[in-house]
Amino acid sequence: MIVENQYKYGEFLPEALLKRAIYSLNRGVLAAFLTAFFGGILVHLKLFTGKYANEDFLSYIQYGADHLRSGRWSEKFLISFRSDYSLPVVMGIIVIILLSVSAALTIAVLNIKNTLFACITALIMVSFPGLAYSFGYFMMAHTYAVSLFLSICAVACTMKWKYGYLPGAVCLSFSMGGYQAYVGFAMTLCIIILLLRFLDIKESFFTNIVWAAKFLVMGILGIVLYFVFL
Repeated sequence: MIVENQYKYGEFLPEALLKRAIYSLNRGVLAAFLTAFFGGILVHLKLFTGKYANEDFLSYIQYGADHLRSGRWSEKFLISFRSDYSLPVVMGIIVIILLSVSAALTIAVLNIKNTLFACITALIMVSFPGLAYSFGYFMMAHTYAVSLFLSICAVACTMKWKYGYLPGAVCLSFSMGGYQAYVGFAMTLCIIILLLRFLDIKESFFTNIVWAAKFLVMGILGIVLYFVFL
C-alpha cells in the first residue's frame, strides 16, 4: 500500500509532469520549438551581444514610456517581467523562448505533422526580416513577442472549445493592446485553416461554415473588447 501511494505521488512530481507533457507533443511541434529556439539565437546573436543605436534606441536606454496614446493599453501588463534598462542578452533569450513557443503553437494550430515542414515554418517565423527589424527596438521586443503569442492563442482557443471564441476574443484584445499589427497574423491563421478545411473533402460544408462563423465572432468581439478596454 505504501509503495503504491509512493508510485501515485511520483506521477505528480515536476519531472514526471514535464516528461508526460513532452511525450504528449507530436514530433513536429517539438521540432518546431527546438528549431525556432536554436535558429533564432543563431540568426539574432549579433543583436543580442551588442547595442546598435537607431532613431529610438538612444531615447530608451532607460525605458519608462507609456504608449497608451498609441492604443497599446495592455503594454503595462505584458511587460511586467522586464527591466527599465536595456538588457539585450537577457531580453533576447526571453523573446526567443516566447517566439519558439509561438512557432510550436502555430505548428499545432495548422496541424503540420511533417517534421521537415514544421522546422522550415519555425525557422521562417524567427528569421523573418520584419522580426529582425523589430529587434532594433529592444525596449519593445518582448511586448511584440507576447502580442504575437496571444494572437495565436486567440485562434487556438477558438479551435479547441465550443465557446472558445470567448477566451479567444480576450486574447486577441490583449494582443492588439500590446501591438495592433499582430491581429493580421491571427486573421491569416484563420484564413489558412479555413482554406485547408474547405479543401478537405472529409469536412462537411456546414461544419466549415460554423468554424468560419466562430472565427468571425472571435475577431469582432476581440476588436470590440480592445476599444472597450482602451
